[in-house]
Parts: sequence; C-alpha cells; structure tokens
Amino acid sequence: MAKKFIKTIVSLLIFALFMNVLSPLSQAIEGGKEEQDVNSTSTFNTLNDIGQKSFDGISLISTLNKTEIQSLNNEEFEKEFDFLIADPVFQELEQELAKQEVKEAEIKPMWIPIVAAALRVLISKVGRSGMKKGWAIARPYVQKALKAPSKYKIDGPGGGGRIIQVRLKSTGKPIFRLDYYPVKTGGPYKLHYHVPPNMKKHHIIF
Repeated sequence: MAKKFIKTIVSLLIFALFMNVLSPLSQAIEGGKEEQDVNSTSTFNTLNDIGQKSFDGISLISTLNKTEIQSLNNEEFEKEFDFLIADPVFQELEQELAKQEVKEAEIKPMWIPIVAAALRVLISKVGRSGMKKGWAIARPYVQKALKAPSKYKIDGPGGGGRIIQVRLKSTGKPIFRLDYYPVKTGGPYKLHYHVPPNMKKHHIIF
C-alpha cells in the first residue's frame, strides 16, 4: 500500500515537472509564431492595449462592430477604392487618423490600414459610386485641414454615421461633416454632408 502511494506521488511530481518544462516551451513557440504571423487581429489587440482616443465620447476603433473591422479585407478595399488609395490627400488623412488613435506610440506604416479600419468599413458600406461623389466634396475640406493643422482638427468615424469631420480648433465648431446615415428616422441610409451656417441641414449626395 505504501509503495503504491509513493509511486503515485512520484508520478505526480514527474508530471508537474514535465508541465513546468512544457509550458515555457509552448509559450516560446507561440511567441515565435506570433512574430512571424502578424495579422490584423493581433495588431488590433496591440492597438487596444496602447489605448484608444475618443472623439465625442466614441472611439474611432470601437465606433463599428469589432467583427466588421476585423473581417475587413484591405486588399479588396484597395482594389475597389483605388481612386482613394492613389490619392495623396486620402493617404495623409489615414495617417493623421492613425496618429490620433495611437497617440502614445510611434505609428508604424503597417498599422495605418488597421487603425483606419473604421473609416474603411464605413466607406465600403457607401460603395464606390457614392464615395467618388462624396470624396470629391470632402477632399477640399480635408486638404485644407491637413495643410493647416494649427487651425483645423480632423475627426474620423463617430456617432450619427459620421465618416469625416473638419472642425475649427479655436472654437471646436465643425465646418464640414460627411455622414452615412438615415436622413429620416427609419429611412434608408444616405450619404450626405453638413456645412455652416446650418449644420442641421442634410445635403444629399447619394
């Protein structure tokens, strides 16, 4: 009886020792795998750990469903919206939004499409035809703000279907906002914009 008990104890000790050796090895293998396979999900989680900046109480990343963001196919997006990808103003817009989101870390080029995923998801919902028209209207305002960062602030996706917003830094008042949202409660989604003096008026684009 005593021998069986001792054998049991020895077996348990060997198993515990084996697990202690296996656990760091497993972690090392996983670590190496993650380094070799940096995908959208892992980068997304890294960015969440760094911290999210909020605009009007809504984070750029968390504005949309997390699944929608993670399932975004950037290759397909870049093919469908090639006119945006090739536009230096749009490129700079994505970089600016990425800098705002990852405020406490050096922004890496590979992060930009992922940090700007909320913007890309909304644009995908609008579609190519609508965004060609919408970007033609939004571009001058975005370019103006990018050229004068001391005067203007650019906001990315936010509440009320906001895609892009340009505000005066001095007052915080918007001078342009591009939305994709129902104009009437319960109605269909419409791409529209708002400009002063009446920011409540909806200017339908598509």
